[in-house]
Amino acid sequence: MDKLPVSLCLTTRRRLLLACGVLFASMTAAVAEPADEAAQWRVSGFGTLGLVYHDEDNFRFRRSIEQPDGVKNGTLGTGVDSSAGLQIDGQLNQDWSVMAQGVSRQRADGDWDPSLTWGFVKYAPNDDFVLRFGRLGMDLYLDGDSRHVGYTFTTVRPAPLIYGLIAFDTYDGAELSVRHDLGPGQSWLKVYGGRSRGDSALLSYYKLPRATTLGTTYEWSTHELMLSATLAQIHAREDDAFSSLASSLRSVGSTYGIAQASERADDIRGTSRIRFGGVAASWERGPYSLKGVVAWLDYQAFPDYHGWMSDYTAAYRIGKWKPFVSYSRSIIKAVDRPLALPSVAALAPLATRYQQVVGRLRDDEYTFGLGVRYELARNTALKFQLDHIKAKRSLMQLDDDGQQTRDSRANVFTVTLDYVF
Repeated sequence: MDKLPVSLCLTTRRRLLLACGVLFASMTAAVAEPADEAAQWRVSGFGTLGLVYHDEDNFRFRRSIEQPDGVKNGTLGTGVDSSAGLQIDGQLNQDWSVMAQGVSRQRADGDWDPSLTWGFVKYAPNDDFVLRFGRLGMDLYLDGDSRHVGYTFTTVRPAPLIYGLIAFDTYDGAELSVRHDLGPGQSWLKVYGGRSRGDSALLSYYKLPRATTLGTTYEWSTHELMLSATLAQIHAREDDAFSSLASSLRSVGSTYGIAQASERADDIRGTSRIRFGGVAASWERGPYSLKGVVAWLDYQAFPDYHGWMSDYTAAYRIGKWKPFVSYSRSIIKAVDRPLALPSVAALAPLATRYQQVVGRLRDDEYTFGLGVRYELARNTALKFQLDHIKAKRSLMQLDDDGQQTRDSRANVFTVTLDYVF
């Protein structure tokens, strides 16, 4: 993680542009364009160059569970926040448009190959009705659509204990949005669904099996205030991630006559379901801005987890400078599924594996941040941020053995250069 990958340079941009171009060739063929209307195309991009440093022993910092490794103490890490992206927008006629976005960033499998984060056809016959279909992102919380564009955020990274815990936020499907004027503002109701996409790097690389995403979001906004509420779920009907553990427990239960081991094997289902929900608010008036998100999580996969997360940010603009303060909190608990195995050397690996699986999503930590954003130039921002992290148990931060850290404290300093073009 100590060297910026070459894929963030010109080669990556060419590969992203080529991928977007190939996608659009197939997408636009399905949309008839009147002969007297010429399509309008626009190419844009964004990126972040980041440096992360901390001096905490036995602690590796990462920004999300999508990253397989973290920054060690005493080293400058460039891979945590760095990314590059290209986007192509095409207005085919008055009602139809297309968009594709590719991003290169550190992925759960450790490589930096660019991936398609957005790629859809949009139909908008008027200002009150929008239908999009293709590769889409789940509309979770404030600014969820732009979570990979660092320039759009005041802080270095958005809501670390919320967005950092979301790994499967892309799907192939459709989204319907309907607008309605309500009081002094306007409201949007969105419903969406499709086939889930994504992977993660909790204890090891995990690719989401065939699963379905369903969700809805309601937003109401005025010139100064935005309120939103969201519900979503990801349901995998065939998830055999722990089938080998179930087989081992069942075998031990019959061999040693341990009924509890057989019961735990029966508890491991071949399906999984993740449910998200939350409310958020954003307010801005003159130089002042406030933002807050409170969310809950229900994960129905052995041994089942329930928890909540929150994030709050306050900022004040002074010319080109914008100092800010932030606070994030996360508590995720597992349903108690005890397993008592005899002290036999042959069973020690199974006992260790069982505890890792049961505790893989437990989390009890907070992050307090101070920083400043400086508008260095047009569409370019320089950010400095100091985060104090305290974790009784963290599912995102790792120790030097690659395991989830416990009873740790760390002060993490980050500098980023964000840009859009």
